Amino acid sequence: MTLLVGSPGSGKTTLLKLLAGQLQTEGNWKATGVYFNGIPATDPKVEPRKLCSLVGETDVHLPTMTVEKTLDFAFKCTSREPSPEHVSMILEVLGLAHVAKTKVGGEGVRGCSGGERRRVTVGEQWAAGVRVLLADRLTDGLDSSSTIDIIRALSVWCHMTKATVVLSLLQPPPEVYAYFDNVCILAMQKCVYCGPIEGAAQHMSDLEGIDRQAGDHPANANAARISIPPAQPATSRGERSPMDQGDASQGAPQAESAMTGGYHRSYMTQLRLCIQRQFYLEFTNYGLVISRIVLNVVNGFMTASLWKGMTNDQAGLELRSALIFHSCMSTVISVVSHIGLFSNDRPVFYKQHDAYFFRSSCYWIANNFFQFLVWGVLETMCFCTPLYWLTGLRADMSRFLAFWFAMYLLNLNSSVMFKLMAIVTSTTSVGQTMAGLIQVVFFLFSGYLRPWSVMPKGWKWMKWFSPQSYAFCIAIINEFEDSVFTCTAEELAEFQGVCPYTSGMKYIEDVYSLKVEHDTIGLYAFGLIGWYLGYLFISAVCLHFVRFQSRIKHRLQPYRPQSKER
Repeated sequence: MTLLVGSPGSGKTTLLKLLAGQLQTEGNWKATGVYFNGIPATDPKVEPRKLCSLVGETDVHLPTMTVEKTLDFAFKCTSREPSPEHVSMILEVLGLAHVAKTKVGGEGVRGCSGGERRRVTVGEQWAAGVRVLLADRLTDGLDSSSTIDIIRALSVWCHMTKATVVLSLLQPPPEVYAYFDNVCILAMQKCVYCGPIEGAAQHMSDLEGIDRQAGDHPANANAARISIPPAQPATSRGERSPMDQGDASQGAPQAESAMTGGYHRSYMTQLRLCIQRQFYLEFTNYGLVISRIVLNVVNGFMTASLWKGMTNDQAGLELRSALIFHSCMSTVISVVSHIGLFSNDRPVFYKQHDAYFFRSSCYWIANNFFQFLVWGVLETMCFCTPLYWLTGLRADMSRFLAFWFAMYLLNLNSSVMFKLMAIVTSTTSVGQTMAGLIQVVFFLFSGYLRPWSVMPKGWKWMKWFSPQSYAFCIAIINEFEDSVFTCTAEELAEFQGVCPYTSGMKYIEDVYSLKVEHDTIGLYAFGLIGWYLGYLFISAVCLHFVRFQSRIKHRLQPYRPQSKER
């Protein structure tokens, strides 16, 4: 267990990012000199992101998950033979047993305290079997008692599992300093001392002119070598796994296996674990469940009250078209919250995917699984049922199911599209802005605001790129096919005794350029299904490759050993 200390700007964060394989450099510079058990980090079979976990100043967890389930998920995803006793042991050792059933908590969610949340972070890395834990200013913002608890927990974990822990702290007190095995002191981006804590004080007292000539001292290191011992319990504090210059080849077979192995669990097991976690997240958040149902029920009855009692005259033609367009718009708006929900969970996905908890496709399938099976059906049914049967639309069960199916497919398309915006944009606000712009375009070319019969020819192709136009066409054809309309006395007088439209099919052919013999409900339904599958695929690819993390790039300088003797 190694302590990394130094004044601000001495290079602590840069060093930790370098060890974790997360350092972005300017130009063509490449950072070298990092070895894992004697194997260079630049070797193709070495994956620093898999071996190392870099913990920042904030804890990244799903706030509505309990402490126990957070650790249990990490252990099941990364252990070939998971056992419930292992998680219980971690909870006991870290002093988290009393909050095992408590939510982790976070912004807007009440849960564990800050110190307990830090220990959950440590426990998750322990459960996940991380061999090298790197932490930058892990205890910032915590009181002294919480700081000691966390360092003590890390020390226990480090020596029980023989893992390597490197912590960056600012001015640690003596009681914290005593828990470390080694200390690495940085000054002016150079290593002043790296070795056992017992020799640090004497070494520093022997130095003169550290600020001016730190680079001349023999203690400077031109390479960081990390030893990754096998995961066997240690029996004493003397069995260490320091960041040192010792024999890095010991334990190489086990470490090399850890470096080159793939995922610990099969694809189907990862998918099952992700679906189980998603079920817990979606159906134990009772406030979210109730709000989603109430929103659609209230919207359905409110809409029905505005369009109640539509007649089969010429005014009813326009009212039906407006109602169908409003239904499409309400269906899309009802899932706009998915941008914020997915954006909030995105940092957790980054952390766990990079730590080889699961494949990105497993996470993506699980994230949409219940929207497809449960929420899409439930939300659209709660909205469509009062709207359809109370407004005077065609009272036929098969017609109702066709109308509902159009809204259901639009619900699925909109949900995935909003999540795609959360994936490819850096912040929630940017994602909402982009999604709003795209939806405006989609509704503009849905066929209602500007019917296709009068739309400029250069824009008619946009009909096929708007999911709203597919749903609108399904609902329009479903409502006006084989329907008969009349004219009131006032309408006959207005149109000089001639009723413009007595056939619903004639109306949609003239206004929306839809011919029932060619434009069938099945055609547009398959179009919506195709767009849904396309959105799913594009989003899965973007989720795997697109990352929005720190973009700060570091300017490196080549190492030049000093030959000057003092």
